[in-house]
Order: sequence, then C-alpha cells, then structure tokens
Amino acid sequence: MVKQADTKYHFQGRNYLTFEPITLVPFQEKMMKLDMMNDKQLTWLNNYNTLVREKIGPELQRQGKNDVYDWLMKNTKPIQGTRTNSGTSSVSSVCFILSIAVVCSVFS
Repeated sequence: MVKQADTKYHFQGRNYLTFEPITLVPFQEKMMKLDMMNDKQLTWLNNYNTLVREKIGPELQRQGKNDVYDWLMKNTKPIQGTRTNSGTSSVSSVCFILSIAVVCSVFS
C-alpha cells in the first residue's frame, strides 16, 4: 500500500510517498546472508519483524493458536548481524531482500 512518507526534507513543498507492507510474513533467517547486510538493512529487518509480532501475535493468541504464536515469536526475534565485510552495502543483499518481499507478497 502506498502512503505519504514522513521525511525530514520537502523539496519545493512536495511530499514523498513510501510503501507499507500489505503482507506480514517473517523472513527466514537461514535464507539470508547476514554478513552481507549493513546496519541500516538489519534495522529495517528488525523493525519489520517487530511489526509482524505486534500485528499478528495478538491475533494468534486471541485464536488460541499458541503453537503458531511460539513459532512466530521464534522467527521474528531480533537479528544480530555478523558482518565480515565491514558492513558495506551490497547490491546483491538488497536484491535478495527485495526478491523475498516480492515472493512473499505473491504467494500470500
């Protein structure tokens, strides 16, 4: 979903747009190369996981799906990166994250 972005700058008084997730599915940590992700990417991923926990978790508890709730909590825990490349951004890691987001939205 497209929404107005909350940005620090407004060039010529214009507002910017950003995307809001329409599906909330945890990313599989084992499918990521965390050593290729920089701090900004890890922060985005952890913020997304927090959003998934906050939106989906209470509904699973309300429905009494405790086993699924436990799985969700395990798979959305904060991720600590172990970078071997000094945290430099990589085009391949960005493409990987974006491709996962597209696949998740297609199959949901």
